[in-house]
Order: sequence, then C-alpha cells, then structure tokens
Amino acid sequence: MHVEAKNRKRRKAPKVRTGCLACKQARIKCDEAKPDCLRCKNSGRDCKYDPVRIWTFEPSAVSASKVIIPSAKPSPVRPLQWFPPEERQALQHYERRTGPWIANYAPPEMRKLWEVTIPRCAQALPATRHVMVAVALLDEPTPHPDTSKLLARSQRVLYHYNRAIRHLTGSVAPSKLDMTLTSVLSWLLEVLGFNSGTAKMHIAAADKLAHEYRDPRLCRLASSKTETDDIMQIDIPALIDFCQSYLTTTPAAGNRSTPDELNTETSANPVLAALLLRQGLCPISKAEEFKEAWETYFTTLQPLMPGGMTVAEADDFIAYWKVAVLRFRYIATVPSIIVLLGYLIGALARCLLPSRNSNEPYSINCGAVDFILARATDMTVMQMEPDHSRMLEEMLCLTATTVMRFVPNHEQWLKARAVWDACERQIDFYALSKRDGYLDDLENSNNDASVA
Repeated sequence: MHVEAKNRKRRKAPKVRTGCLACKQARIKCDEAKPDCLRCKNSGRDCKYDPVRIWTFEPSAVSASKVIIPSAKPSPVRPLQWFPPEERQALQHYERRTGPWIANYAPPEMRKLWEVTIPRCAQALPATRHVMVAVALLDEPTPHPDTSKLLARSQRVLYHYNRAIRHLTGSVAPSKLDMTLTSVLSWLLEVLGFNSGTAKMHIAAADKLAHEYRDPRLCRLASSKTETDDIMQIDIPALIDFCQSYLTTTPAAGNRSTPDELNTETSANPVLAALLLRQGLCPISKAEEFKEAWETYFTTLQPLMPGGMTVAEADDFIAYWKVAVLRFRYIATVPSIIVLLGYLIGALARCLLPSRNSNEPYSINCGAVDFILARATDMTVMQMEPDHSRMLEEMLCLTATTVMRFVPNHEQWLKARAVWDACERQIDFYALSKRDGYLDDLENSNNDASVA
C-alpha cells in the first residue's frame, strides 16, 4: 500500500491565469464570475480582475512537428461536422463574412489565402481553429444585443483565445504553422478589437516564427517540400507584409480610436468594449449617407480648409462616421467593397488630420496613404451594377482628388491621378467649390515642384 501511494501521481489540471486578484493571492481556484466571483462575494472581499494578458507565440527550440492539412484547392470551405455547434457556427460565419471582409483589404492575389487556405488549415490545427472561432465570435452580430448578451459573448471570445494558448503551451512540439497562423489570427482579433499596439506584437511574433522560411538557404530541397512548407515559404511572408502595411492605417499608440464613454466604462474588458462599439445602433440606413458625409468633410469642413473645423471637432467627426460605417456593414445592401472604401476614406481623413498638440509639426502618414491608394487602384477594375458602380467611382474620385490636393508627395500624387483617370465619371470635387480645371492647375504646380 505504501509503495502504491508513493507511485500515485497527482492529476494535473490546466493552469488558469484569468482568475480574480484576491483568489490568485490566496492561491485558490476562482470561478471567474463577473463582476464578483463566488468566493469574494461570500467573504466580502473586493473582487478585481487584471486586464487580459497579452500572449505572443515565440519560436521554440524544439523542432516543429509535421502537420498534414486538407487540400487548399479553391473550392467552398465546409467546417467538419464533428466540431461542436458553437465552433461550427463561428467557422461558418468566418467563411461567409469575416474572411471575405478582411480579404477585401488585401491585394487580389491574397483573397484565396484569407478565404480558403487559412480556414482549411484551421480544420487540422487546433490553436488556429480556436483563435478563428474567437475572431468570428467578435465579428458575428448578436441578435437583439444588450450588455448582458455581449458580456457573455466576450467571455466566449476569451475562452477560445485561452484554449488556443493552452493547445500551444501544453504541446511538447507544437506545429510551427499552427503557431504562426495563431499569431496572424490573433493580430486580426486585436485589429477587430481596435487594439493596434497588441496587434503589432502578434504580427511581430509571426514574423519571427516565419523568419527561417524567408531565407532560401535554410529551406528544404524542393523534392522534400510539403504543403505546409509552401504555405510557410510563400503565403506567410506575403501575409505578414500585408498585416504590417495595414497597421499603418490604424491610430498610433495613445490616439483615441473608440468613443470616450466606451473607454471609460469598459476599460477592464476590451473585448466587451469592442463588441459594444461594433454592435451598437447604426445611425445610418444607406451608403449615400456616409459618402455625402465624407464629401462634405473633405471639401468644406476639414481643418486644412479655410473656415474648417477645429482639430478636436474633426477628430470627433471622423470617429463618429468610422463607427457608423463599421456598424452599417452588418445591414448593408450594397457590395461590401463600397463599405470598405467608406472606412478607408475615414482612415485617410485621420492620417491627414493635424495633431491636437499645436506645437507638433504637421506630418502625413505616407504608409497609410500608400495602402489606401493600393486598395483604391484594385477597386478601379471591379465590375458591379451601374448604380453601385457609379457610387464606387464617385468615392474613388473623392479619394484621389483628396490625395492630390493635400498630400505633397509626387509619387503618391501620380498614383492618385492614375486612380482618377481610371474612373469613367471623373469628378473633381474641389473644382466644384472653386473653378473648372483645378486639378490640371494643381498638376502643373506639382510637376514644377518635383522638378525644382
């Protein structure tokens, strides 16, 4: 009996790091109830939680295990039927809505990666799947949302995110592809949650994981390459470059990207704050409203125009309409590319906005302008119904003429002019309020400046 007791091993339970501070200090299990856990409620203690800890997935000294993933042929993705109902529904939402939406931000050659390859990998890679479920739960509309429903949804988002962490930290030799795609989808989770600082950390971790595949000297011989190797060597570097360039369009650290009242009320639960922001009441019912709002802003209201708004007023205006466009996406009847361009125009407005600190010199985020112009260029060749095509062209003209008017970079001016020239209905929004031929005069002065 003594020998049997000595050899008996204690069953290990997964370590939970999300309990309240009081239970952590007492080293006792916390039921993680909100706002007060059961132990704190019974003992009368002040129950507080740490903000969600940021995890990044770093390369391991242990060689990565091999994973066989399903074929990535361009056929419709169907989540496997043996997944639990919540996961199956979330993966289906990612397939129908989230994947195509983020793919619209990417170059055309990367659409298959977001819409087909990553969802197929998620069928075989558990950590990737759980983060994809978390992303879809954050993006999927909640029927008749209220704070209690969104709080429950935020807890499910965190549950699946923590499950992904446990899959990777609990594995002796986790798949490098699983770690890399988990980092990429964690980047997307933070982008959808308006947290660009943490998103940068995740994509930097993915870049570090994929580093050896960027060096052709370290790649395997072609005869021994697997589909996983192809994804890591070809798709992942392009994916990381896209994610890093997209982040140029997000507010820098310290800049407000959500309304002040949400920052105050939900600072301890950023996932809930993102859900409240995304799924609030939409103040508009048709795309023409945000198109006209941006036209009015750029031609008469922005601080760079004589008699325009103050910087603080413009900042509030941009934040309001970016949120309006974001919420309109869930009810839009126009093609999603029009909604996307409406959001990118808001990003252009923000990168042209002077600092609230009048002592800081005026500067333009050229990386963001390049990203916006690249997506606008892709949109010039898209085909859609005449009414929608007309609206898209008008918004493209607004984007192009704004860059030509306010961005003093000759290369970007030429890219913007190419977008404007590609539109059948070439509208010079600034000539409407000044005189005909305004952009032609501006081109001459721009060329003279570049020669000088």
